Amino acid sequence: MEPPIWLRTCYRDGAGHSTDAAHVALLKGSWMEFNAPLPHHTQVFDDSTLYDDGPGGWQRIFTRIPELLENGYDPESYDQLKADAIQGALEAEEEEDAELEEQGYTKSEDGMDWTERYEYVQYASVVGVIWVADDEALRHQQLPESGKLLIAWFDDCGRVVRWNRMRSAEIDTIMGLIMGGCERDHEAWITAEVGEDYGWEGVCGPPYEARDWTDSETD
Repeated sequence: MEPPIWLRTCYRDGAGHSTDAAHVALLKGSWMEFNAPLPHHTQVFDDSTLYDDGPGGWQRIFTRIPELLENGYDPESYDQLKADAIQGALEAEEEEDAELEEQGYTKSEDGMDWTERYEYVQYASVVGVIWVADDEALRHQQLPESGKLLIAWFDDCGRVVRWNRMRSAEIDTIMGLIMGGCERDHEAWITAEVGEDYGWEGVCGPPYEARDWTDSETD
């Protein structure tokens, strides 16, 4: 996976005051400040004429930098990886249903939560990660270290797979895991919210059927 990027989308607070100082404080507290200037490392996108929050929000960056949506797999392999993840989750669910029935338990009370059941499906869909310095992160003018950046894992269409909030000082604890594709064991991923499109009955979410992912996308 390519290094995550840092995107600033908030340049003035609700009172119209500049958020420059708060942004500098957040950036200084992060691992990124030391790597942003280096070739092939994390880049900081900080330009009010291009990235000021507005209609479409932070995801508008994908229209300006579509290469962020590229991944290490060709489209066929990417779709197959997701299809295999879905099939594996469905098979595990069938096994669990049989065990619960045999033991006299109910699925609604004792079965695995769907967010946990399809966690790997979500992870297999991720092609990139982004940190966003938005209004919520930069509203703390007096105590900028209190601000929490949005961290979002996105798929090949720029849809949010999972999202969470992190203080900038926590970034270095997860950066290496993200680069190595191992952040599934980190609290940031484990406690993350599922994106709307990957939620229950979302366009990319469950309930799934035992069929090819491409077919499910086009039906």
